[in-house]
Amino acid sequence: KQTVMNSVYGVTYVGARAQITKRLKEIEFDEDAISNCSKYLTEKVFKAIRELFDGAHAIQDWWALAARRISKSVRLDVESEEGDEFISSVIWTSPLGLPVVQPYRSVKNKLVKTNMQTFVIQDPYGIKKVDGRKQANGFPPNFIHSLDATHMLLSVNKCSEYGLSFSSVHDSYWTHACDVDVMNHVLREEFINLHSNNLVEKLKGEFERRYEGFLMVVSVDKNSPVAVAVKKYREELSQRIGKAPTFADEIKIERERRLLLASKDPADIDLVKRLKTCVTVLEEVGYRHDTVEDNLGTFKMLVPFTLPNIPPKGAFDISVVQDSPYFFS
Repeated sequence: KQTVMNSVYGVTYVGARAQITKRLKEIEFDEDAISNCSKYLTEKVFKAIRELFDGAHAIQDWWALAARRISKSVRLDVESEEGDEFISSVIWTSPLGLPVVQPYRSVKNKLVKTNMQTFVIQDPYGIKKVDGRKQANGFPPNFIHSLDATHMLLSVNKCSEYGLSFSSVHDSYWTHACDVDVMNHVLREEFINLHSNNLVEKLKGEFERRYEGFLMVVSVDKNSPVAVAVKKYREELSQRIGKAPTFADEIKIERERRLLLASKDPADIDLVKRLKTCVTVLEEVGYRHDTVEDNLGTFKMLVPFTLPNIPPKGAFDISVVQDSPYFFS
């Protein structure tokens, strides 16, 4: 039960197996068999969930992919010490207009040795690399929580209009016994109003606007036409700068191209037409990263940030919630 409930919050295989192991220990299951049996049961539970709730899992997979791409993307308006330093957090806006920022970043510690002892210090103002794994794993449940919080606040405001007292602990909502029927109506009404919107489509649109112009790192087949074109470009760039180009070099040149594009000077406009970058090479060969796979080979290259299409929406009629006898416990 716990694993099925937690699946909508992105529980991992390791976490699910730990939950099932705990349940087996509670019933005093054979200690020698717990490891193999917990593995078997976890695989069966995950398989059953995917078969029964394939649409929900397709959306979860899309959320995780979007978060991975964002956390593996490079901003061109911020210069870091390393050009391929990933500093982009997943940021979105809740339906109430509240901006949400995932804080998961890798903290770099520095040891300072003195005659008395050794101190561990951190630079609170330094640019920190994001933790891509936590960004991806945390986004699906965090986005759902932001919608739950939105529903609660919408319900609070509506209850206030009706003159109801309102209190809550997590997802348990309370009012005086004489007003429970009114609150029940409000909760369902606000839930329907919230989820009648295409929230995932709006999220995709926000991501595309917010991360427009970012570059992300992907891996492709080293023998593919786009890889061959990028290799040729890097060879030409190497001769020009006198060393093997890095992502930092490629990003710097693309940044310069974009600055020239914004110029009104005819000389700059003429220069930008002749300037070749990692992005113009992709345009020349007609490459667009429109696949859901980011690791298709061993050749790494920079591509403009993009998101795949959203999985098709289900046919569930949200209005039936209004007639549901059970909603929140």
